[in-house]
Amino acid sequence: MVAGWYGLMDTGLWLGNEFLVYFGLVYFGLVYFGLVYFGLAYFALARFALARFALKDWPKPDDFREQNYPGNIFPRQ
Repeated sequence: MVAGWYGLMDTGLWLGNEFLVYFGLVYFGLVYFGLVYFGLAYFALARFALARFALKDWPKPDDFREQNYPGNIFPRQ
């Protein structure tokens, strides 16, 4: 992605072609910042989904220690 942007810019500067320079800037802006913002949105949605999943009433670690079953090496005294 960055190589494509840099290649367009470098080729445009080498040829003296302003269009390639500006096209490289637009390409860099659309692709790079688009990926960043989509990544942030995906991260926010993933955090929301994980938070909803974590709000379930999971058994606490102490609930397992209350049970005095064979093989429980840490029974509550």
